[in-house]
Amino acid sequence: MHLLAILLLMFVLPVICIAQDMASGSPLIPSIGKWFVYWGVGWRLVVAGLWQLFRPSFTARDIFGIPDSAAEKLVMEIGFGNLAIGITAVASLHFPQWLPAAALAGAIFYTLTGLPWPLSLTLPPSDARQSR
Repeated sequence: MHLLAILLLMFVLPVICIAQDMASGSPLIPSIGKWFVYWGVGWRLVVAGLWQLFRPSFTARDIFGIPDSAAEKLVMEIGFGNLAIGITAVASLHFPQWLPAAALAGAIFYTLTGLPWPLSLTLPPSDARQSR
């Protein structure tokens, strides 16, 4: 379910909206920016933020692998940040002057959250590095 939601919000829904814009004669590049910010940054982070606020134990345990209930407070803080960026990106559809800032915030967020991923493929787990 989690993967399906991500695919819908990050790919399927933006592509459908871009196709509709293109059919009505809108230029491609602005349409790509508008709809990926609206769906991929906006609604993706709003959904994540709400999930983190209402089910922080799921995010702590199943996403971050932290079974300690004390981590739920940090997850809620992350949820507030996700909501702040997400709501701004959703609102950029009605306030087009916000689009560049929302796009920049989303790009920085996804870049910083994605950077550790390639490293996790090549580095041994942190507990193995510490036992040397």
